Amino acid sequence: MTATVDPFSEERAAALREFQSGNISNALERFLHLAQSGDAQSMARAGMCYLRFALKDIGAERQRNVELAEFWFREALSAAAMPEANLVLGQTLTFFDSRPETKREGIEHLEIAAACGDARAMTFLGLVFKNGIGVEKSLDRARRLLETASGNGFVWPQLVLARLYKEQGRYLKSWLLTLSATRTGIDLARRNPNDHRLWGAKKLLNIDWFLRHEAQLQSRGTTSRWHAALVLFIILVFYLGFGFLAAGWVGALYGGLFICVVFVVIFAYKFLLFISRLRRLLADGASAVQSESGDS
Repeated sequence: MTATVDPFSEERAAALREFQSGNISNALERFLHLAQSGDAQSMARAGMCYLRFALKDIGAERQRNVELAEFWFREALSAAAMPEANLVLGQTLTFFDSRPETKREGIEHLEIAAACGDARAMTFLGLVFKNGIGVEKSLDRARRLLETASGNGFVWPQLVLARLYKEQGRYLKSWLLTLSATRTGIDLARRNPNDHRLWGAKKLLNIDWFLRHEAQLQSRGTTSRWHAALVLFIILVFYLGFGFLAAGWVGALYGGLFICVVFVVIFAYKFLLFISRLRRLLADGASAVQSESGDS
C-alpha cells in the first residue's frame, strides 16, 4: 500500500516554527498561502494567528481579528471536519467574540469537542458553567467537567478546579490540589517542556522561568544548605559544650533543647512562607485563568 504524501507538510512545519518563535505575521502569511491551496490544518493555524492578534488589540480591531479567526476556523471545520476546529471555534465564539448571540453556538462546538474526550474543551465548558457565560451558572456541573478533565492528566483544569473548591469554601482540598498540580506541572516540564498536558498552565506556573533558573537555584540551594548545616553544627557543639562545662549534663540537655527550638522555628518559618506563596497563587487564579483562555 502506498503511503499518502502530504504536499504541504514541509511548508506547514516552517510556518509552525515561525508561529512558535513569535513571528506571528510571517507565520500568518505562510499559513494563508497554504490555506488558500486547500490545507485544512493551515486554515486552523491561520485562525490561531488572528486570535493571537486579537489578544493584543482592543476595540474594533480586536473584533475584526476575532471574526477573521472565526472565518478560518469554520473553513477548517468544513474542509476536513477537524475535531481541533470545534475546540478553537468554540473557544473563540464563547470567550472572545463580543456578540451575545455567538455564545450559544460556541458552547455547542465545545460540547462536540468535549464529547470526543478533549480535556481542553471540558476545561472551557467548566469555566462557562463556573462563571455563567451564556448559560445559567452551575458550580456542580463545572466541578464535574473539571474533575473529568483533570483525570486526563492536564494540569490547568486541576488549577481551575482548585480555584472552584476555594470559592465553595473547601480550602483544604483546594490547597492540596494546587500543591499536587504544581508538582505535576514541574515534573512534566522537567521531562518535556512541550508536553501537551501543560497546555494552559505554563504561564500560570511560570514554567519557562523555572526551567531557565532551576540549575542555578539548585546550585545555590545546595551551597546554602551546606552553609546552614555547618553553622547549625557549630552552634550545636558550642551550646552543648558550653552547657556541659557550665552545668554538666543538665546544661548540655538545656543546650540541646535550645537547638531543637531553633529547628522548630526555622521549619515553621519555611512552612508559613510556603503557605503565603500558595495563597498568592490561589488569589491570582481567576485573573490567570482569564488570561490563559487564549492559550491552546
